[in-house]
Amino acid sequence: MFRRLVFIAAALTALATFFVASSASAQSTCATSDVYGCGTPGFILTPPTTNVGGQITISGQGCDANQEVIFTINGQEIGRTVSGPDGTFSATFNLPPSLGVGQYTIIGTCGNTTMSNVITIEAGGSSEGAGSGGGGGTLVQTGSGLTVTLVRVGLLLIGAGGLILIATRRRREEPEPANG
Repeated sequence: MFRRLVFIAAALTALATFFVASSASAQSTCATSDVYGCGTPGFILTPPTTNVGGQITISGQGCDANQEVIFTINGQEIGRTVSGPDGTFSATFNLPPSLGVGQYTIIGTCGNTTMSNVITIEAGGSSEGAGSGGGGGTLVQTGSGLTVTLVRVGLLLIGAGGLILIATRRRREEPEPANG
């Protein structure tokens, strides 16, 4: 009976390990800064607030593989890049000094897909730490995204513990063989 319990516990542990590993690999198929949901077109700006003529990095997803992505502000092109095989892209550009202080909508276009985000341009000073924490109403995702997986593993382990408890109680209740 004890060997059966050890076998069941080992099998449940192996199953839990496999489940966690497969969940982690399934989550890694989306872009690393997946603010918009897996595969939904969109991009984030880093930093969301900068100075006149400042430098920004645009990172996003949702284009076809190896497709040109063009970024504009008020119809003026500010830069281009090419998406990767998974449709994600990232590029760093210097904003034109002709853009004064204010909020501007950056439009990204790749094929028939159009996406946008808002950048705030301020006068002078450092752009490090500036801004209100987000650009264009986006919310940066924090945390690991493993909460559901960890809850499932926890429930699985609680179930395994319950099975072991039931099995050991049955073992105690079994009458001992008579000697002799």
